[in-house]
Amino acid sequence: AAQKALGGVETLDGLSDLLRRIERGEVLQDDELAFGPTPAYSFSKAALNVFTRLLAASHPAARIVAVCPGDVSTGMCSDWESPDLKTAEEAAEGVLWAATDGRGCPSGGFYRDRAAIPL
Repeated sequence: AAQKALGGVETLDGLSDLLRRIERGEVLQDDELAFGPTPAYSFSKAALNVFTRLLAASHPAARIVAVCPGDVSTGMCSDWESPDLKTAEEAAEGVLWAATDGRGCPSGGFYRDRAAIPL
């Protein structure tokens, strides 16, 4: 349900309207927002990716991207959730790549480990 709702958003105003309607409980209840143990977090990340795509389209002179650093060894992640946790330095490498490599990282995309992830 969440992907279908976000997939139809084509403007920044449309995204803002959808988020207001969710906040008011008019569409997408908690169990419909996204999968996993933290649906609101998952949905917020999906909405951020849509926002990135829309913002990039409305500002073609700028390069605007979203980056997932992966599971990083911080208080938010633990070894039992992901045995392959990255150090902060390893996670920063992907973010720096996205910030500096315009050819390999086009505007409007979502990236993890130097690879595009479909929106």
